[in-house]
Amino acid sequence: MRALRACISSKSTGTQVLRLNVQLKVACLVLKVTVLCYFLDMQKLTTTKVTILILSPANVPVTALTPASFTSSSAYVTKADGTTTSYSLTGKLSEIDSVNSPGLYLLTIPSTVLDIVGFVSVTLSPAVPGTFVPAIYKDDVGISGVDMDLIRKVLLNNERINQDSATLQILDDNGVDVVLEYYLTDNVGQKSIFNIRNKVKKV
Repeated sequence: MRALRACISSKSTGTQVLRLNVQLKVACLVLKVTVLCYFLDMQKLTTTKVTILILSPANVPVTALTPASFTSSSAYVTKADGTTTSYSLTGKLSEIDSVNSPGLYLLTIPSTVLDIVGFVSVTLSPAVPGTFVPAIYKDDVGISGVDMDLIRKVLLNNERINQDSATLQILDDNGVDVVLEYYLTDNVGQKSIFNIRNKVKKV
């Protein structure tokens, strides 16, 4: 993203030429690696199902657990920013197969608690101490598919300068609609298409 830099330079003819200092090969490689990494993680604001193993203090798989088997029938979540929250396990926890896969449960983590990008942990503690060892699921929350698609468009789609509004416009895949827009500013912070030093996202 930082490799993308727009500037306007004046030729001797007075023609203003838009120069995009874009390292496309590097940007595309970064994009591919970023997509791979983020989609291996849970996605922000996306409901996720994970498998957890619950064992007794004697390291024996525990079967037949229900939401009521856990503290306040809830799961407790710690997010990357240090905040904590909880959510009800009702309808979000089910045993997979007590005979063929004892101790394995399918846990649903709702989108509402996956609202911070970064590390996340979900803790399941027994309502009756000693019934089983608290289970902790840890993972990373990546950016959402929508945000990832916007990054792709910023890196790879066409752009244009709107001279009337002094903005840099990132175009959608159709090459017409504007998906993102930045004010272009000069060295004193004024909107300008000349001597551009910065771009500021238009809200």
